Amino acid sequence: MNILDNKKYFLCVSLILFLYLAVRVVAWNNTTLLEDQDSLFYLSSTEAYLSLDPGRINNLSSDSTPFYPFFSALFSSPGWSTEFGARLCSLIFSLLLFFAVLGISSNIADRPTVLVSLVILSLSPSLIPLSISVLSEPSYIAVVYAGMWLFFAQYKDPEYWKSALLGIIFAAAFLNRVEGIVFLAAIPFLQGLHYFFEKDRKYNLKHYLVWCSIFA
Repeated sequence: MNILDNKKYFLCVSLILFLYLAVRVVAWNNTTLLEDQDSLFYLSSTEAYLSLDPGRINNLSSDSTPFYPFFSALFSSPGWSTEFGARLCSLIFSLLLFFAVLGISSNIADRPTVLVSLVILSLSPSLIPLSISVLSEPSYIAVVYAGMWLFFAQYKDPEYWKSALLGIIFAAAFLNRVEGIVFLAAIPFLQGLHYFFEKDRKYNLKHYLVWCSIFA
């Protein structure tokens, strides 16, 4: 019998997820200082969104992107501090990253390799503090990986509704960090590689072009 049947595999993933969360909660508990000046900027932006004052929101710096401050304000809305809400926001998106890496690796690797990749992700010394930081990187990385998870799940048989969903996901990445605009070209390019180099593809050129148009 396979030593990693469905039940044992699920148990292993669950234990690694517990490890993933535990080390981040410990890191959060030991965090006493903000990461850098950007953290102060994000907290200020979060307070603006939390105020629901359109004038204050419109007066934010032109360098401000709305995604992370908006969700930080959302997580701060129960009444706790904006720093707590911002760190909770990062942690929740870091959970999304865990499942996105699980989904992507499951499509391209065997189960033992998937588990090893999740352990590495869980114990990465650079990702642990980043996962609970008052910075936009955790949510940006998570959204990008979630988009790539969906892309790799559908690229062999692309559907229009999935193209629209990919467009929404990578638009969210752009609203988080402006470098996310690169995916406007990268995703159609990657789908094009499959179209032009896969002889047994299930779709024609018209379908590919419409798919790209919907994404954009």
